[in-house]
Amino acid sequence: MITQLLTFITYLFIFLFPLFSLPFTADSYEYNKMTILVGFDLTFLFLLTLKWIREGKITVRRSLFDIPLFLIAGITLISTLFQSPNVTVALTTPLGTSTIIAGFFLYFLLTQTVQDSHKKTFLFILTIDSILISFYTLLLYLGILPQSLFTPAGSLPPTAIFLGIMAVYLFARILQDTFMLSAGDTKEGLPNEASLALSPTNSGAILKRSLGYLSGRTRELKFDHLTIFHIFSFLLTTGTTLLIIFHLFTDQKPSILPIQFGWAILLEVLKNIRTLSLGIGPTNFMTAFTLGKPALINTSSVWNIIFTTSSSFLFTLVSETGLFTGILYIVILIKSIKRIIKSTSHFPLIISLITLLLALIFLPANMTVFILLMILLALASNQPFDSAQGKQLTMHLTQWTVVNYLLFIPIGLGIGLAAYLAGRAYSAEVVFKQSLDHLVNNQGSAAYALQKSAIALNPYLDRYHLAFSKTNLALAHALSGKKNLSDAEKQTLP
Repeated sequence: MITQLLTFITYLFIFLFPLFSLPFTADSYEYNKMTILVGFDLTFLFLLTLKWIREGKITVRRSLFDIPLFLIAGITLISTLFQSPNVTVALTTPLGTSTIIAGFFLYFLLTQTVQDSHKKTFLFILTIDSILISFYTLLLYLGILPQSLFTPAGSLPPTAIFLGIMAVYLFARILQDTFMLSAGDTKEGLPNEASLALSPTNSGAILKRSLGYLSGRTRELKFDHLTIFHIFSFLLTTGTTLLIIFHLFTDQKPSILPIQFGWAILLEVLKNIRTLSLGIGPTNFMTAFTLGKPALINTSSVWNIIFTTSSSFLFTLVSETGLFTGILYIVILIKSIKRIIKSTSHFPLIISLITLLLALIFLPANMTVFILLMILLALASNQPFDSAQGKQLTMHLTQWTVVNYLLFIPIGLGIGLAAYLAGRAYSAEVVFKQSLDHLVNNQGSAAYALQKSAIALNPYLDRYHLAFSKTNLALAHALSGKKNLSDAEKQTLP
């Protein structure tokens, strides 16, 4: 029962994360996607803990990217503690500390439970997501939906990345379905996976045998319903991606820090041994930008913009958390390339992962792209041909079920505490958004009360205090012009 429930909530999460947005917070897209990521991790970990208790053992699988991702999450946490001027801001900002740690847990939890038979289903769900986002984007440009620079996946550049990666997967999947054998199949004349290891002595023979098989098979191509669906999805997502890219280069140019300036700022960060090791602090790139921006930026078209992220996801990661996280990112990329060289099994999945890793060296990310990266890493890490596959750590628990539950009390307390703090942070965002809505409607007194409540829920965010001080001044200025204040107006005095 628990296993089926874990599978169901995983399916639900994969379907929802690119589409999930709510109007209850000031940031309708990124903050809510971060919330659903943290909520999924906590729910999944709770159910997995119950599963371990019922089975009487803890089984932890080893996978390809465990160590690099664990180190990235650990270094990010250390950087937060020692470099961030405001830990709460780092924890509650999308793509900050909580996101990196939650991303690692997402990867870990998926690798512990996902079976090889589930992976095509996950990718099929992602394909459905890409179709829905493509239709939404087309309706935006056709004027059927209100004009906006955002889709359910976020702003237009990350939307193009998400759809582009799915287009790469679909193209590779069409090639595999049409011209190649599915993973694990063999036929006479086509080398099996064991013989695909390249060497100077057998590479030529393998190539001749493979090409001979493929040339013979192309005469009897058959397109089933799934292949036709993939072709339709590929054409739709590719067309939408190209449409978005066209507008990004013409009438909807995004405000992205040019890569030469991001590189110059990164070099300035690396000049100091402390920031080289731990960066400037998660979500603190604006400090690095202010201190390290080159003078040449004043002659560019972005001279008057203060950037909160660097030119790309990798540049932001290294600037905020140090050089070692960048090295670990490159290690993940190299491991992915080596995997596709060793075997063609799950070729569409791994080539999509490599493409995304390469893209994020030059392009910025958002929550949708980051979660997609973690999912692809999890799906690509547990392949049957991996030497780590089958190596797992198992700890047998006591036969007394009550004692097992007592052993997991610390885990339950940790999950409960994390859920409580996340709930307070989200509630504060909701209340703060309500205060902004009241300000738009010139209801200063109601906005004042709501901002006061938001600060009570989360007193550690400076933007709450900044908005509250401005509301105080506005109310004081409005009331100062009145000679005779009513009792109700006196109650609203700051």
